[in-house]
Amino acid sequence: MILTIHWYNIFVWEAYFLFHKDIECFCDEKVVQNYQNDQKKSYLDTLLACSIHQKTFMHFTCGFSQSEVKKRVENIIHHRKPTVFILVLSVLLCVVVACLCMTQQPDTRWYPIYEEISSKFPERIEQQYKIYLRNNDEFYMIENYEDGKKEFNECIDFLKEIIVKPNAMTNDKTIESKFQIRTESKTTMIHFNEDCTLVWVESYDPSNETTIYSDMYQIKNASHIQEYFQKEPGQLCGNIFIPEGQNNLAGLKVESFELDRYEKYIGVTWLNTSDHTIAVPCGYDLLKKYDDGTYKSLKHPNATLPDGEPTLLEAGERLRSTYSIENFDLPSEGHFKFVILQDNKVVGYYKFFDSTKD
Repeated sequence: MILTIHWYNIFVWEAYFLFHKDIECFCDEKVVQNYQNDQKKSYLDTLLACSIHQKTFMHFTCGFSQSEVKKRVENIIHHRKPTVFILVLSVLLCVVVACLCMTQQPDTRWYPIYEEISSKFPERIEQQYKIYLRNNDEFYMIENYEDGKKEFNECIDFLKEIIVKPNAMTNDKTIESKFQIRTESKTTMIHFNEDCTLVWVESYDPSNETTIYSDMYQIKNASHIQEYFQKEPGQLCGNIFIPEGQNNLAGLKVESFELDRYEKYIGVTWLNTSDHTIAVPCGYDLLKKYDDGTYKSLKHPNATLPDGEPTLLEAGERLRSTYSIENFDLPSEGHFKFVILQDNKVVGYYKFFDSTKD
């Protein structure tokens, strides 16, 4: 069968010929193993007689050519039963060859881990609208569009540069995650330990509410990982952009931001991270970014922008505020600014993206 399929392979043909030679020698040895010398002589005479009358085409499959008969005769004359020592040595040789050739050596190579772990992600990182990075207690957001596209691609390239060793892993769940890259839905999280020498993946399946942790892989280029997080990539989550010369809101952060189109309001949780009291204005506006890069108000033409007395927020305290969007023509998706107004002047704004359908 093998010869039929690989008829063009000269090595298969050679193996075929050697196979037949071995069969002939084995048959000879089995026949004469209990023969006396006179019986061996009669068997040899028979071999010689067969070789003289053998047709030429039979040389193709049987060992009756002149050279082959000579080898068979010599093999019968010099045949000796193998000693116990030879048998034991043969078995040991087979065992050694099997250990060397049939066992796999530990893989000590270093290799990029991104494709291996990304294939197990419920959500592919590079297909996300936005991803979040955690540097100890600070969170950064990187958007996969417009202004954030460059930083987003840099983050993907950074992940692809993580080099690990497959046989240097641990499953010590007591190791704390200090740095993290995750999707917006938190179904995929990539964790790094404090010195960035270990990386592992946490995957959450919301359908059955189960969390799966991968093995922890040893990182080769730990210093490169640390440098990336130290440069504070992306937009610091919760940061309010404050125009130059306006310092009234310095230290004020957005801890949570919620746009509810059904109830027509925006909910903001303010956090005072400064060491002094901040007066949070109640005036606001909503702006949309257009294709030319400019932002324009979405306020109805005849609507009046809300204004009033600010709310005092003590150091370290939080404040939950709601802002009606009934007087704004808010499109179904886009890039927006939530502008903070005081005496109809812009004192800060918070950028966000929304793609919620009505």
